Amino acid sequence: MQQRSPSEYREICDNVGHFVGGFCVIEKHVLLTARIEEYAADALIEQAKALRRTIVNMTLDPERVRSDIVAFRDSCCGISKRLHELPLEEEERRRLVKKVKRTVAGIGGVAIVGINVSSIVVTVGLSAPGAAVSGAIGSGLIGAALVVD
Repeated sequence: MQQRSPSEYREICDNVGHFVGGFCVIEKHVLLTARIEEYAADALIEQAKALRRTIVNMTLDPERVRSDIVAFRDSCCGISKRLHELPLEEEERRRLVKKVKRTVAGIGGVAIVGINVSSIVVTVGLSAPGAAVSGAIGSGLIGAALVVD
């Protein structure tokens, strides 16, 4: 859909009022309809707002999303393994806490991508360009979780 309606996709991302007052409201409704807890939905919407400028020129590649999900899963397992190898130095603990926060946002990204392929988006009125923006946000959250620092 992103390729078929690039102007509508860009309009959602470029127009702050449309993104925050339109898209984010509908996206939160989608998340709540999918039974995501409200506090988690609110946190994901805040992450989405932070990604808005990043996804304007983003092109969704389903294969890249799939490989990012696999890499994300592997990263989560690595973090879990390291946390079980305590004690940690303070600096390493700080880095791991930061990774855990990104991991939680990445899990939210996976949930958003999964919700976008369900019938929920149609039943709550998310347009096709809106679903493309939502998918880009989910993909962006997954990608951000894979950033190495």
